[in-house]
Amino acid sequence: EQFKAVKFIIRTGTLLQKLDTSVSPNFCASLSFNTETTFYPSGAFGDFIIENGATFISECSDKIIARSISGSVSANLFDLQSGGELLLLGSSPQIETANFQLNGKVTFRKTSGTQSYPTSASPLTFHDLEIQGSQNVTLPPTLSVTGNMSKVGAGSFLTNSSHITFTGNHDQTISGFPLSPMDLTVNKSDGKVILEQSLSVLRN
Repeated sequence: EQFKAVKFIIRTGTLLQKLDTSVSPNFCASLSFNTETTFYPSGAFGDFIIENGATFISECSDKIIARSISGSVSANLFDLQSGGELLLLGSSPQIETANFQLNGKVTFRKTSGTQSYPTSASPLTFHDLEIQGSQNVTLPPTLSVTGNMSKVGAGSFLTNSSHITFTGNHDQTISGFPLSPMDLTVNKSDGKVILEQSLSVLRN
């Protein structure tokens, strides 16, 4: 069943959002927010926070969080704080939220199919990104990265139709794969972008 509140905070440890494969179609217990509009606003509402040292693992693809699952109303904020980790096991994970703050680590760990970034509201800025699974991950057309990108699984980042921007004021390491974006921008106030393998920019 859906789990509903006005705010979710993962302070420590791991929260696992499981996919129920005993029913057809498979069902995921979504995390959603109060829809009462007498006391709360009628639009985007509800914060989901993953704090430093905490981990959220989701096996879901459809609507990992939302304000209203049936009405497709967005949550207000998905906040992955520095030192927190989000592990995505679904093939096309969807996080219905008006605002993303992804200052922690986003990890892809799917072992079948092709993974892509959330399609319902695509975040444009990430900190650390990692592939641990065996499937490829399709990057969005525009992506800013403030931390590291790494590939430790068999899957690859599909970057040849993406404009990637590296930004921030500290060193960033790209490891485990050759980087081949359509366009590349390095806009850093300090620090370096360190590539462990080759770089091939296809256009600009």
